[in-house]
Amino acid sequence: MNFLIRGKSDNERGLNHMRILIFGGGKMGAAFAAGLNQAKNISAEIVVADPMSALQSQLEDEGIRVVRSVDSLIGDGWLPRHVICAVKPDIALNVLADNAGFISKAETLISLAAGISHAALMSIRPGPAHCIRAMPNMPVMTGQGVIGAVCSRSFPDTLRTEIELLLTPLGKLFWLADDEAVDTLTAISGSGPAYIFHFVEALSQAAQKLGMSAEEANEIAKQTLIGATSILMESDRSPTDHRNDVTSPNGTTAAALAVLMSETGLEPLLTKATQAAFRRAQEIASEIE
Repeated sequence: MNFLIRGKSDNERGLNHMRILIFGGGKMGAAFAAGLNQAKNISAEIVVADPMSALQSQLEDEGIRVVRSVDSLIGDGWLPRHVICAVKPDIALNVLADNAGFISKAETLISLAAGISHAALMSIRPGPAHCIRAMPNMPVMTGQGVIGAVCSRSFPDTLRTEIELLLTPLGKLFWLADDEAVDTLTAISGSGPAYIFHFVEALSQAAQKLGMSAEEANEIAKQTLIGATSILMESDRSPTDHRNDVTSPNGTTAAALAVLMSETGLEPLLTKATQAAFRRAQEIASEIE
């Protein structure tokens, strides 16, 4: 898998004012809208199109315009430079097809819909000049997300740089080689936050079985994760190095790790889990297309 990482530190050059349309005002669409609206490296006029967004008031409070359809935009002569599709996968292609004439005026279509291949996006006619399939994860809501993206080889370098500056305020952007790489990323970082949340949930349950109250267990489990993550983020050393630092021979941590690192422990379980997620990502693609 070949990819290029662009971190937030790369956002040194601002972009001229641009118009961005987001189809879908759910959690991911709203997260993208809010993140782009708050980004300091770009100047953007953002419009969210959603006939029934539950987050409309929240978006409008942040100065983001919400419309029920693009008909009002057509009447205003408003045309986007970039279109982001953040609707559910099962309706994504229909939404894009129904609005193809309007989308064709845009420079780039960026689809966040799981299972919609880059080839399927490119087949929409009339379509935009360029298409990107992207897979973000939930932490884009806090600017700490992972976004995997795939585009055609003919995608202009100048436009690629623009997309990087557009997306990296939301987290780290990884350019991937193909759709299969996006499915792999989906199994790791796309679904990954749920794995982490479940680990904290399980650690809390284990603490309660040792006698802690539910409130104590939840807070201690969450803070343990926050503290450990902060060490990982502030150090160039590997997770293995940090694990060894915490583990004393014949100590309490070693006793616990003997279970977690056994043949039926955490690593084989995660391998099995991510393989299941990868297979499901490919099944979803075949079901949709």
